[in-house]
Amino acid sequence: MAEKVIESKKSCVWMDAGVIRFKLCDRDFDCLSCEFDRAMTESATKHQARMELERKLQQKRQGTPKLA
Repeated sequence: MAEKVIESKKSCVWMDAGVIRFKLCDRDFDCLSCEFDRAMTESATKHQARMELERKLQQKRQGTPKLA
């Protein structure tokens, strides 16, 4: 049981968020210096921008008024 408590304290924030299945933090939660966090953040930002572009294109095709 003690192992689970220790493991949960080391779990990566991306794992805690449910984005990835398993990753332990080896940087003492210093995400700003973590290459993995940097890559995940960049990927999420690109995905968000792509989704926004697709939403705008869909609205334009359907003639849906823009929401503010």
